[in-house]
Amino acid sequence: MQSSQSFRRSRRQLAAWYTGVMTLILMAGTYTIYRLIVHARWVHLERDVQQLAIALDRQIQPALTRPGTFSAIAQTTLPGLCLTSLSCDNSSSADAPLQEQLAQKIPQLNDEYCVLFVDLADQTVATLNIPLDNSACDRPEVWDPCRTCQRDTYYHYKYYPLQDVAQQDWGTLRIARSLNQLDWYLLYVEITLLGLLLLAVLLVGYASWWLAGMAMHPLQQSYEQMQQFTADASHELRTPVAAIRAMVQAALRSSEDLTPEEITTALQTVDRQSQRLTRLLQDLLVLSTLDQAAKDRSKAVCDLTTLLKDLVEEFQAIARTADVKLVLNFPTTKAIHTLGNADQLHRAVANLLSNGIQYTPAGGQVTLTLSSETTHHAIIEVADTGVGIEAEAQARIFDRFYRVEKERSRHSGGSGLGLAIVQAIAQTHNGTIQVTSESGKGSTFTLRLPMLIVL
Repeated sequence: MQSSQSFRRSRRQLAAWYTGVMTLILMAGTYTIYRLIVHARWVHLERDVQQLAIALDRQIQPALTRPGTFSAIAQTTLPGLCLTSLSCDNSSSADAPLQEQLAQKIPQLNDEYCVLFVDLADQTVATLNIPLDNSACDRPEVWDPCRTCQRDTYYHYKYYPLQDVAQQDWGTLRIARSLNQLDWYLLYVEITLLGLLLLAVLLVGYASWWLAGMAMHPLQQSYEQMQQFTADASHELRTPVAAIRAMVQAALRSSEDLTPEEITTALQTVDRQSQRLTRLLQDLLVLSTLDQAAKDRSKAVCDLTTLLKDLVEEFQAIARTADVKLVLNFPTTKAIHTLGNADQLHRAVANLLSNGIQYTPAGGQVTLTLSSETTHHAIIEVADTGVGIEAEAQARIFDRFYRVEKERSRHSGGSGLGLAIVQAIAQTHNGTIQVTSESGKGSTFTLRLPMLIVL
C-alpha cells in the first residue's frame, strides 16, 4: 500500500514537471505567434495608409498649382475636400463618389481616416474625413501620439510630402487611421490564443499523466516483482532452515536418549535440508547472474547436436530408474550450431529434461528433438507424456517460485526456479521458450535459439 502511494506521488510529480515545462514552451510559442500577428497587422496597416496617400496625391495633383493653395478644381477633383476658407458640407451623400474612387485604387479601404493638407507654414489648408461624418476628426487628440487616449480617438498618423505640378514643395499630407478595428481584431486574437493555450495545457496535462503512468508502470511492476521475489525467497529459505534448526534442537534436548538409528535419521534429515538449501542458493545465484549480464561476453560456438547427445547419456540412468523412456530425435543429419554459453544451455535443457522425467508416470516417454527452422533458428523440443499443465497455469509457469502443485514440487525438492532459469537463459541468448500442453496428455517445451552457420 505504501509503495503504491509512493509510485502515485512520483507519477504526479513527473506529470507536474512535464506539464509545467510544456506549459512554458506553449506560452513562449503563443506569445511569439501573437507578436508575429501584431507585426503582420501593423505592416498591413502601414501599407494601407501609404496606398491611401499615393491615391490622394494622384487625385489632388492637378489642383496643386502653386505652394500652399488649391486651384478651383480641388473640390471637383477630390469630392468631400473641405477647404478651411470655405464652409463644408459633411453630409454622407457627398462621400459616395470619393469612396468609389478610392475603392478602385485601394480595395481594402474599410476603416476610418482623417486627412489634413498642411502648407509649408504648418497651417491647415484643407481637411478630408473618411467617411465624411467621422466626427472624431474634429478632435485635436486624434493627432496626439499618446496611447492613453479614448478608444474612439485612438489613431495612428503618418506624414507625407506634397509637390505641386511644377515639382516644387507644396506642403505635407497628414493621414491618421483609426486603430479601433485593429484593437478589436487583436482582442479577438488574444482571446482565441488564450483559449487554445488553456486547451493545449489541459491536453498536455492529460497526456503527461498518461505518459507518466506508462513510464512508471515498468518500474512499479519490477518493484512489485522484486518484493514478491524477496518474499518467496525468504519463505523458501526459511523452510529448510527451520527444519534443520528443529532437528538440531530436538537432538540437543534428548541427546542422551537417542539411539544410533535416531541420530542417523536426524543427520540424514539435516543433510537433505542442507542439500535443498544449497540447490536453492545456487539457483538464486544463477538467476542473479543472468539478470545482471545483459550481454554475455563468454559466448562461443556451441554444437547443439553434441550437447544434446551428452545430456541424453547423462539422463538415461535417471529415466530408467523412473521407468521412463528417453528418446533422442534428430530429423537432420547435419550438425546444428549456435553462439552461446555451453554451460548455460546445458543447464536449460537439463532442467527441461528433469521436469519431463519427474512429471511423467512410469511407462511414459520423454522425447528430445533438435531441428532447424530454415537457416534462422535452432529448435530444441522436450515433449513428454506426463500429467500436463492446466491452461490457466501455463501463463505463469515461467514466474519465479511458481509451482503448479506446490506440495508435490516441494516434496520432490523443487524450488520453483527451474523454468525461470530456462527462460532467463533463453533471453540471454536472444531466444524464446514456449510451452504447449494439455492436462492429462503431456507437455511440449520449445526452445528457439538463433542458429549459427559454420562453414
